[in-house]
Amino acid sequence: MRCSRLDLLGFTIFVSLVLSGCNFLPGFGAAFPDFSANETTIKMLFETAGRFLYEENGQQVITLYCGVTEGIHCFYLEHATAESYDGTWNPDIDNAQSQISRDVAREIFNSGGWKFVEHSQNNAVKVRCQQSTEELMTCEVDRGGGWQPLPIR
Repeated sequence: MRCSRLDLLGFTIFVSLVLSGCNFLPGFGAAFPDFSANETTIKMLFETAGRFLYEENGQQVITLYCGVTEGIHCFYLEHATAESYDGTWNPDIDNAQSQISRDVAREIFNSGGWKFVEHSQNNAVKVRCQQSTEELMTCEVDRGGGWQPLPIR
């Protein structure tokens, strides 16, 4: 099998992109290097979660569904609907009791957050945050390709 110069050039460009941090999978990649959750807003969501706050492995947990359709919107999820995001819309999510105000939804993610959500599978993500009794808080995000760590700043 012979490779043309064009084949070698294409392979070289592909390797260069991968080594520079480009990500062709639905993860963070180079396009959203500073994407993070807003610590103050996440703490407030824990305080106001009410019946949407659940316990798992000794930690308090909240799970959110956030989407971008003419602005960003977020909903608390029941524990039963907190599975990984498969990219399909669940009409049971959209109800007044679980909706988070748009002002708060805009504050969940730090700079560029709505773009991050918009460029995810079906313009939506699931966010899961855990808080231990020692006030240690961690978050994960699922853009349709599985849970990934979400920095909190």
